[in-house]
Amino acid sequence: MSWKRPAVEQRMAVFLEDLPSTISGNILDMGTGDGVFTRLLKTRYPNNFLLQMDIQHYRRQGNEFYQGAIQAPPHRLQSLSLIVCAQVLHYLGPTQQKQAISALLSVLEPQGRLVIIEYINQTSRPWLPFPLLVDDLEDMGFSPFIRRIIYDQDKWRPKYAAYLSGESMQ
Repeated sequence: MSWKRPAVEQRMAVFLEDLPSTISGNILDMGTGDGVFTRLLKTRYPNNFLLQMDIQHYRRQGNEFYQGAIQAPPHRLQSLSLIVCAQVLHYLGPTQQKQAISALLSVLEPQGRLVIIEYINQTSRPWLPFPLLVDDLEDMGFSPFIRRIIYDQDKWRPKYAAYLSGESMQ
């Protein structure tokens, strides 16, 4: 764990503030990486069954871990109440982004919520090969309801945005 990780977790926890205080079903941390959002979700929803999925194998921190591509979640991942997909889609090309969003929406229960957290940047960079824009999300069939922005440490430049599905988060 890097020395910056607690500060990152603190900044990322803000994204979960827009979510309901209780959720009735299973939760998925898609693209779990080193588990920043898994830990945050475990703290916020300690009684829910928490699943993790990533293309690479990481140490399991939730109840179950699946290794695989975001575009093809396993059949076990059905009727999820909440999916958090943080800083994953910018690694996928536009076609794969559309496939991924379609796949994630297909495994949500009817009232389920999808949270997409991505960098705000319109220019490709080595660490951000395929930036994701709000207009792109809408073209992919994902209509964000709430958009929360986190600013960079310099306090004036937006760095991350969260896009949440659904008519109401409360």
